[in-house]
Amino acid sequence: GAEAAKSVKWDLHIIEGLVHPPPRSGSAMASWYTKVYMLGGLAEVRGKREYVNDMWVLDLHSLEWEQLPQRAAPGGEDGDEIHSIPCGRAGHNMVALQDGDGAAGRHEAFQLWCLFGWCMKEAKPAFLDDVSRYEPSTGTWTTQHPQGSQPPPRSYASCVNFRGCVYVFGGCNGSLASNFRSDLWILEVQDNYWERVVLPSGTVPPPGRSQHAMVQYGGTLYMFGGNNKVGGKRNLLSDFYSFDPVKLRWTQLTDGATGEGPGKRSGHAM
Repeated sequence: GAEAAKSVKWDLHIIEGLVHPPPRSGSAMASWYTKVYMLGGLAEVRGKREYVNDMWVLDLHSLEWEQLPQRAAPGGEDGDEIHSIPCGRAGHNMVALQDGDGAAGRHEAFQLWCLFGWCMKEAKPAFLDDVSRYEPSTGTWTTQHPQGSQPPPRSYASCVNFRGCVYVFGGCNGSLASNFRSDLWILEVQDNYWERVVLPSGTVPPPGRSQHAMVQYGGTLYMFGGNNKVGGKRNLLSDFYSFDPVKLRWTQLTDGATGEGPGKRSGHAM
């Protein structure tokens, strides 16, 4: 409540060491125990803005950054599998997932998954739909080719890990109102399979949006804010929804809420 909020205090941490990532926006971050990983974004490099694909890790104990090595996994025996490091991008997603082959309790037994995003190609926006898996223990990227119906390309979607699956909602792939998506997808990691969530009859999803934030807590997904287009103009949002992964139902939580909630916003983090 209000009393608990009064005890919340921000601390400014000075990052030690001479090595640190250049300034950027639109990067993707994921945490695993005491480390935070960051991939790509639109960065300031030698006085110019570039879409980058560098991977960094911040140790929360030592408060030191380290740039991680990256290489593409070798191809298959017949040379028919071609893997690559994800191209420079912004507005992508990254989640940390327990390695299915890792022993329980092993902190190092995990993978980072990179999905979607956008960049500029030939001076035009290029929206991406690729999926790649990074092994921090080896610095190796493996390009994934999930089966099933494929989600359309998009950027600035929201993405969370729940029970070993990746849930993806929304995002945009253009500047028109119709380009702001309201679809929900599940990537079944173990089976390498995409599935679009079909909502029960009468269930209405949240309006399409991008640059929103979503988290999972106690088996429920919670989503706040973002932006879309209304009447040809950018529209900021302040609505708050929950999603039940079992009943496949969205619920708008701001209906009848008391107290002063956060203002309209996009590009925030949760």
